[in-house]
Amino acid sequence: MFTLSAKSGAALREQAERYHQFVEQHPGLDLASLCYTANVGRAHFTHRTAAPVTDRAALLAHLDAVRGPEAVVEPSGIRKVAFMFTGQGAQYAGMGAAPTGSSRSSARSSTSATDSSPPTWAVP
Repeated sequence: MFTLSAKSGAALREQAERYHQFVEQHPGLDLASLCYTANVGRAHFTHRTAAPVTDRAALLAHLDAVRGPEAVVEPSGIRKVAFMFTGQGAQYAGMGAAPTGSSRSSARSSTSATDSSPPTWAVP
């Protein structure tokens, strides 16, 4: 997949022209490396074009279509990605209720200071 982007339609046509010249001057060019670098190594702007290219001729044909004066490329309206996380675990209401009553130390710490009667529990 070959992608190309620029800040304006004119800049995209100029970019396509430069890529076209580069591909013509380097007949032994590794197409996979070129596509990878164009996709990953360059910034993504609002005016974009993309095409699946399997060989040099397909890439040149796509670049010809983009660099022509009749090529119209509208802004794509870039959407930003946001990753949202719920927290560091799966908390739920009441999850501490069962362990609180199962140990002496938690039972002692959970009694209030104003409670005059000591807690009672069965000791095995």
